[in-house]
Amino acid sequence: VTGLSIKRAVETRWSSRADAVNVVVKKLSEVVTALEQLTEEGENATTRSDASLVLDSVLSYPFLSFLSLWKSVLPEINDAQKYMQTKGLDLHKSSVKLTALRDYLLQNR
Repeated sequence: VTGLSIKRAVETRWSSRADAVNVVVKKLSEVVTALEQLTEEGENATTRSDASLVLDSVLSYPFLSFLSLWKSVLPEINDAQKYMQTKGLDLHKSSVKLTALRDYLLQNR
């Protein structure tokens, strides 16, 4: 997998979570291919076993469902988070933005 890398998400930044999800979405087929290669005979038993477990998880319905969910939700949360950090932002504009985010989340749950 080249060009983009999957990084640990920073706990307090929604943007890092959005970036991490985007990398996984864009490179999912390459990740699957790499994991499949690690399950082949040329690797030691521990590597094959670990890769197989991760591959099964990555290809599972819950993982793919949550990946799809986060792909659509995180950009909205990230946008609101960045907006809320705007210098000089007043309470009314903050309230409007958070209400819009709440409405989006309620419509798409």
